[in-house]
This record gives sequence, C-alpha cells and structure tokens, in this order.
Amino acid sequence: MRITFLLPTIGHPRHRKRIRALRRLGAETRVLAFSRQGHLEDDETPGVQVLGEIAHEEVWRRSATLMRALPVVREAARNSDVVYAFGPDQLALARLALVGLRRPPRLAVEIGDLHPFLVADHPAAALGRAFERLLMRSNVLLVSTSPGFVEKYYRQKLGMKQLPSLVIENKVDPDVTPKPLALVREAKGPIRIGWFGML
Repeated sequence: MRITFLLPTIGHPRHRKRIRALRRLGAETRVLAFSRQGHLEDDETPGVQVLGEIAHEEVWRRSATLMRALPVVREAARNSDVVYAFGPDQLALARLALVGLRRPPRLAVEIGDLHPFLVADHPAAALGRAFERLLMRSNVLLVSTSPGFVEKYYRQKLGMKQLPSLVIENKVDPDVTPKPLALVREAKGPIRIGWFGML
C-alpha cells in the first residue's frame, strides 16, 4: 500500500509514531510536511519533503504557502492509495489536490486535538463546523486519539452519525521505549510524574 502523509509541522512525536507503525506493517510511504519557526528536527522520519514554512496564527500567509504546495501534493496523491492528513487544514489541502483526479486515493484524517474555536457557540464557529462537515463528507476515515472526540464532537455536535472512524489512543510506543530500570532503593518522599507534549 502506498501512503502519502501530510504533516502540518516536522517532528511531532504522534505523527512520527503513526508513520513508523505503518512502515513496520509494510506500507510504502511518502512524507510531505510544512516547517515552522522553531520546529523540531526529525532524524527518525527519513525522507521528509518540506513544502514550505508556515507561520503561527497568520492565516493569509499560511494559505498562500498551502496553495504553493498544491502541485506537489497532487503529484503525490496521483501515485498513492491513501493520503493521510494530520488535521483539518491538511485534509483541506488534500481535498483540493484530488479535484479532477480520475482515480483519487482514499483519505484519512487524524484528529489529535479539537480547537476551542470549533466548539464555541457563535456564528463564526458554526461556519467553521460547517466547513469541517464539508471536508469530512465522503471517502474519509476519521482517526482520532479519543473516543470522546468521535462521539461528542463528530457524531453529536456535527451530526455525522455514519462517519467511519478508528480510535488510536496516544500511548507510548513500546518498540522504541527503553525497558524500565529496576529500583535500587526504596523511594522516599513524593513520586513525581511528568506529562509532556512537545516541550
């Protein structure tokens, strides 16, 4: 199976895990990603093709960068069985790239977070949700890190009862995690557990 991944940034651990898992299962992969100022280096995902740099919160500049990347994404999609997008903006880019293709690949979109804007109760948020419903309307598998996202947001709030979905919880990949060290002494005092994202 040939899969093209569309990444909004380089070096995100969850994206890397997904790509690595599908490669282990024998998928032939191509990785297209945007860079951001201060992005993480990603030596663990070889062959990343950078599509340009996108700025945080600058929607118009970001849109221009996405449009410039369109021909590359279209060429990759033409030679893929699946385009796997991380986030709604990458799904929108994939949708545009597939317009007019005689044999479009299947689409998958992974949602790891819901933007607070989309769950708000004002007209702009409702418009955003309508656009997301349009993006997810057909030929899309929703991959989510939380069953709550699928049930409460997509099925209930967006009313997409029949949307195909798969939940893959964001857990540590045991294949790349060192074995825990045996305790050499009894712990004294509080035990502190760090819960980190991209820090």
